Amino acid sequence: MKFSTLLPVALMSFAMAAPVAEPQDIDFEAYESIEIIPDATAPIGVATLPVVTYDQESAIEDAVASAIDPADPDLTKRGSCLPQPAGNGPVTVPDTDTAFLADPVYSSAALSAAAPPGWFLVDGYKNLHASAASASYQTYVSSSLTSYDPSKCSAICASKAGCTSFNIFFERDPVIFTDKVNCPESASLTRIKCSFFGSAITVADATNDGQFTGKFHVVIAGSNAYTTSPQPIPGFTGPVSLGNATIKAPTSEGTYMGSQTFPQTQPYDPAVCAAACLEKTAYNIRHESSPGSARVCRFFDAYILYKNEQNPVFTCAYYTKTYGPPFATNFGQYNPAHDHFTNEHSYTYTLDE
Repeated sequence: MKFSTLLPVALMSFAMAAPVAEPQDIDFEAYESIEIIPDATAPIGVATLPVVTYDQESAIEDAVASAIDPADPDLTKRGSCLPQPAGNGPVTVPDTDTAFLADPVYSSAALSAAAPPGWFLVDGYKNLHASAASASYQTYVSSSLTSYDPSKCSAICASKAGCTSFNIFFERDPVIFTDKVNCPESASLTRIKCSFFGSAITVADATNDGQFTGKFHVVIAGSNAYTTSPQPIPGFTGPVSLGNATIKAPTSEGTYMGSQTFPQTQPYDPAVCAAACLEKTAYNIRHESSPGSARVCRFFDAYILYKNEQNPVFTCAYYTKTYGPPFATNFGQYNPAHDHFTNEHSYTYTLDE
């Protein structure tokens, strides 16, 4: 088959790594070098935000996505006391935060919701009282929703480049834009929201449990999160799910070709790993010492690496040989400072030859 030779310097520099087996321990230094992006979540109420888009072609060309700076609205600013746009969900009676959190209408919707085809419920993330916050937050929708419908949210996510997870929930909001001084109290409305993310979110991301605007308490109920498996990549067979484990090939075989970690602005996208794998092979062929001696990248593992269940970083590991699930034995490690590094959303692909 033909190997691409048109990929950029960023990938070429990675491809130029020494063609020898390396230790397969987690590269703590590489992880720590990644700038941590503050978590972002769907803002309370309604807001007009710049929509984060993901250009896969640019990501492959640069090996990183364009910088994302999700808006972080100043929720302490004075409101206008004017009416907010209408809600799209049932209003709780009596109109209190505690009644909202205990309303069986919301919990019933969340507990009975089925995962859309091709998607699966995030482990432990069902009927929570918190929405997700992550550095990979893209945007949210509300006004276009008419019911608590994960299928509609999954279709919206699938239409957004780089979107791999979504969170659907009920939010108690004030009917007016409250002000701490002039209009601190308000009756409530209910919004059904879906927020979208460019990485596999986990239950550890369920950190937005509401806040006060004026004296009104915004709270969350019926919060479910879903993620999808990555798509097939032309020229590769896969994906094969390894869950929260990554490949640990026998060191004696010398098949490991190194790993690559990406900035948090890079969504989970195995196609980026595939491009790097091909370019690594192309470089080795161009510089082989004798015909047929080049090490060929035939297999990679694309996963998300966490430190203490936080700060997800997209990671690719490359091999000259295909390995099946029995070799997925790396479930995480501790560094010398006793930080726990773990893996999630691990999928492998094999080069078609």
